[in-house]
Amino acid sequence: MVPPVARRTGTWLLTLRLAAALPPILDPHPRAAAGPAVAPAQPTPRVVLSLADGLKSAKADERASAARELGLRGTDAVSAIPSLVGLLGDEALVSSLPCGDDGDGWKRCGESSEIFDCATSPAREASRALARIGLAAMKPLVDALTDVSATVRRYAAIAIGLADDKAVVRPALVSLQTTLRDTDWQVRRSAVWALGEVHDASLLTPISARLKDDNASVRRMAAHGLGEMEDRRAVSALVDTLGDPEWTVRREVVHALGELHATEAVDALVKRLDDEHAEVRYVAVWALGEIKDQRATPGLRHALDDREANVRRQAAWALGEMHDASSVDALLNTLTHDAAPTVRHMAAWALGELHEERSVRGLAAGLKDSDRDVRDMTAWALGELESADGLEPLMGALHDPEWRVRAKAAWAIGQIADHRSADALTASLKDERPEVRQMAAWALAQVTER
Repeated sequence: MVPPVARRTGTWLLTLRLAAALPPILDPHPRAAAGPAVAPAQPTPRVVLSLADGLKSAKADERASAARELGLRGTDAVSAIPSLVGLLGDEALVSSLPCGDDGDGWKRCGESSEIFDCATSPAREASRALARIGLAAMKPLVDALTDVSATVRRYAAIAIGLADDKAVVRPALVSLQTTLRDTDWQVRRSAVWALGEVHDASLLTPISARLKDDNASVRRMAAHGLGEMEDRRAVSALVDTLGDPEWTVRREVVHALGELHATEAVDALVKRLDDEHAEVRYVAVWALGEIKDQRATPGLRHALDDREANVRRQAAWALGEMHDASSVDALLNTLTHDAAPTVRHMAAWALGELHEERSVRGLAAGLKDSDRDVRDMTAWALGELESADGLEPLMGALHDPEWRVRAKAAWAIGQIADHRSADALTASLKDERPEVRQMAAWALAQVTER
């Protein structure tokens, strides 16, 4: 049973809106693939030349569209590199750039994984296109890192980071590190992101140094990059940044420590459970649940009383992940008394994960909860415990007004497989819902086989 908790394993699923920390080109588009894999087969030079002319259009949407089309042609668009680099300073807003249906390029773009109906700009599309072209674009992009326009420098750094083949990025690393000292914070932020995308351990020190940048967005991006690099040597620098005055930086630092499963940071993370900002507390709970160090359980039980429901819910999840028997009473109290159904729901899940028989009585009371999802999860938890003490309340739940609860109760009874439930299951074979009848039949088979 997978709990409906916000998590990220490999890709963070926490609802934290961390996309705001990324360079604009990354939000919300997936990273463009490098090379000509999505380009039309054998495009004619005339098509590329025509598209290159489109980069000079007086209309922003036509410039952006031409850049996107050239990017889809990958290395076949090498001749357009100078014009694409020239477009990196063009931030004219294009509110929507639909895929279209004319021409081979448009047909091919509809088959790619990129999001096409979205706000963009010629600079964004040129940056993606140059990343797709790859190696041939690296030298012009490195030169663009010293352009007089901060916008050009920013999108040049982003283009380098977007290249999928990190081997072609190697020649640009020294210049990117120099760009970390750029006078424009947006350029520095983009350079930090691009270096983090390389996942090279030798870059840990220059990225860590940006944790002390005078701009919060740059510090936040540095923390993000260190978490993505998965190098435990970054833990010390991250812990030192937990007291950052900007809460969004603290949130990203806490998340990075969770990504690194930094057991040495447990005590520092527990202190963040009392952070003044709810989102920092929320991520601190998540991080401790990921690390799974028993030293955190007292703090997590304390978080069950947090004033924010989403923090309490995440704390219940974390305690379930810990499989710590000493948390049963706190979770039962939450199941019984918390005002938020989502929190009670998660407490029931956690109790099912703990598999402690002494929680049966409290879970049985949860079968009468006013929220159907709580009753459903409570029935699941009792089935996980497989305790005969839960049989009577589960048989009562076969009459619940919600069919999903009735079906779950039948499943749980089948898990217990006690012959005393045979009559109740037989009666459920006449339930109005086929899902309940099917589960009752399965459970009855489990009972009669023992």
